[in-house]
This record gives sequence, structure tokens and C-alpha cells, in this order.
Amino acid sequence: MLSLQPERSFPSKYECRSRHVKLVSGYLEHLWIYLSAPIVGSLIAVPLFALIRSR
Repeated sequence: MLSLQPERSFPSKYECRSRHVKLVSGYLEHLWIYLSAPIVGSLIAVPLFALIRSR
């Protein structure tokens, strides 16, 4: 059974499940980290890879 209450103490093992429950329930306080972390990680990884590859 799917609960629409946001998880406050323990995150789900499956992050996709946690995000969908939070979106449906309107609990969006920490959603920005899930959306921005892949973009920031890519912006750091691509130049770093190019630097290492050029050596």
C-alpha cells in the first residue's frame, strides 16, 4: 500500500519511490538536491575527464 505521507526520518531504499511520494504529497523541501546533483556532477566530471584524458 502506498502512503502519501512524506518520509521524514528514513529515506527509501529506492529513491525514485521516495521522490514520487514526495511529489504527490507536496513535500518538496529537499527535492532540489535530487534534481540539481546530477547536473552539478556532470559539470564537474566532464572537464575533469577531459583534463585527465589530455595527459
